[in-house]
Amino acid sequence: MLRRFVPEDRHGFVEMNREPGVRKYFPGLLTPEESLDEMTRIEQHWDTHGFGPWALDVRGDVAGILGLKWVPPDMPFAPAVELLYRLIPRFWGQGFATEGSLAALEFGFCELHLDTVVAFAVEANTGSRRVMEKVGMVYGSDFDHPSIPELSPLRRHVLYSVKRSNWHEKSSPIRILV
Repeated sequence: MLRRFVPEDRHGFVEMNREPGVRKYFPGLLTPEESLDEMTRIEQHWDTHGFGPWALDVRGDVAGILGLKWVPPDMPFAPAVELLYRLIPRFWGQGFATEGSLAALEFGFCELHLDTVVAFAVEANTGSRRVMEKVGMVYGSDFDHPSIPELSPLRRHVLYSVKRSNWHEKSSPIRILV
């Protein structure tokens, strides 16, 4: 199920962001303070916009983060709503990112009435790109992520998107608790 984060999720969220596999395509591991700051920003996004990233809850364990959020204004394709997901490695390869993404897209198109949802990843992140394609997103372009240093191998990203008019609703067994 997808649900809002609760204070009891803090420890797991901190641990997820200290996991090298999870952070492979990010500039680095997060300190506990940085993770807690991210949780605060997630709650602020919910408070401001009425939606945001959820905790992906698998049988009572937080398996990761998955949901929708507005991209920062410095992104070259802003304004846009982004589909995002980040899972703890022991939950990889079980379809949770795909199923959760389908549920998030359904929420975005049917409840929020969004016209387009984007997703982006480091060019070399084939796993994330595969999820985007499985949920019906289409590659659009490459771009340099503005918050990644120029010489970093993580700077080049790929942008995918799906429009509501092109989205073919697929059923997902994942429930969303709003």
